[in-house]
Amino acid sequence: MLVYGTKEPNRFLLESLRRIKSSELEEALLVLPMDYVTQLLIALEKLLEDEVEVELISRILFFLLRLHHGPVTGSPQLSEVIEKLKFKAEGKINLLRDTIGFNMAALEFLQREIEEKEATQLFLDATLKARDKRKKKNRKDLAIKRAVLSL
Repeated sequence: MLVYGTKEPNRFLLESLRRIKSSELEEALLVLPMDYVTQLLIALEKLLEDEVEVELISRILFFLLRLHHGPVTGSPQLSEVIEKLKFKAEGKINLLRDTIGFNMAALEFLQREIEEKEATQLFLDATLKARDKRKKKNRKDLAIKRAVLSL
C-alpha cells in the first residue's frame, strides 16, 4: 500500500483499479470469481461516498452488473448493497452530468463571444481596406487632374 502512496484499503483498491489499462479492465473483471465480485461491489459502494473517480467506479459497477446480473440480483446479501449503489451512483452521475452541462454552456458562451469579436474584427478590417482603396483612388484621380491641369 505504501508503493501506491496510501494507507487506506479503499484508496489502495481505487489506485489499483485506476492503474489497470482501460482495455484490460474488462478482461480483469471477467475472470473475477463471484465471491470477489461480491466483495468488490461492497467496496465500490464505499468508494462512491468519497466522490473520487466516479466515472471509473460507475464503469466497473455497470460492467459487473451486466456480467453477473442473475447471481447479483438473486443474492439477498447483495440486494441492499445494489439499492445503495443505485441511489449513490445515480446521485453522483447526475452531479457530474450537471457539471458537464454547465461547463459546456460556458464553453459555448465563450465560443459565441470569440466569434462575435472576430466577426467585428473582420468587419473592421474590411472597412479599413475599403477606406484605403478609396484614398488611393482619390490620390490617383487628383494626380491625373493635376497632370491634365498642368498641360
